Amino acid sequence: MYEWLDFIPLIHYILMVCNCNHRWLNYEDPLVNQGAWTKEEDRSLLFIVQDTGIKNWFNIASSLGTSRTPFQCLSRFQRSLNPAMLNSEWTEEEDAQLCSAVTYFGNSNWQCVASVLERRTGTQCSNRLVSYLSCVPFL
Repeated sequence: MYEWLDFIPLIHYILMVCNCNHRWLNYEDPLVNQGAWTKEEDRSLLFIVQDTGIKNWFNIASSLGTSRTPFQCLSRFQRSLNPAMLNSEWTEEEDAQLCSAVTYFGNSNWQCVASVLERRTGTQCSNRLVSYLSCVPFL
């Protein structure tokens, strides 16, 4: 009979293979377009997302046809193109909400923190806290 401890090396190996595969598919593959996004790509991405929705980023990346990965397309849309997300200056009210959310959730789960702030991403919240605010003593 096997004990669960006997499987730890196998699990470690599987995780290592998955991480290597992810890195290759998203960053190291020479076929992946690592260049700056063009205005034409941005327009096409917006059109595709409006037409198909945001459920299947594999299909969106394929439809874009510029050798972008699904992760690149998702990131570009959420960080730069999504009209539901604010890219404007932070208000005092948002700063107060951010401080409150980080005090409650901590500074490791930015998606939960962002869920408290309407129309802000986890990355925006993290960047705002680190760059501009000193409301949380443990940072």
